[in-house]
Amino acid sequence: MIIGYKVSNIVNAKIRNIEKAGSIIDSAAASGGDLIRVNGISFSVDDPAPVYKIAREKAILDAMEKAKQMAQLSGVKLGKLLYLTESNSYVPPVRDNYMKLAQSAGMAPSPTPISAGELEFQVNVDLVYAID
Repeated sequence: MIIGYKVSNIVNAKIRNIEKAGSIIDSAAASGGDLIRVNGISFSVDDPAPVYKIAREKAILDAMEKAKQMAQLSGVKLGKLLYLTESNSYVPPVRDNYMKLAQSAGMAPSPTPISAGELEFQVNVDLVYAID
């Protein structure tokens, strides 16, 4: 005997015009009724490969320079590069549901504000050198 069930659906939408993003999100939420939940808004770029290429180059050059400095300061000589690895990290910003908060505080809802900002792309590298 089934006494109930729960169904969920996740929709990802790509909005390219940031000026219209707030009103598009508000319209989608309004059409979904009281049970809709906006779990988060994230921003990205279509092709992050060129950005990561630049970040990777800068990370490796910086790591090499630091290794040279550390070797010089400690009185050792850097040998052959033995190991190189990379890891990327990006956490998209998440916004709370400001419309629900405003309504619960008795305020009239206003369009969801979406502002252009910055994205941060990060590349971490580890270099291991032999010491001569």
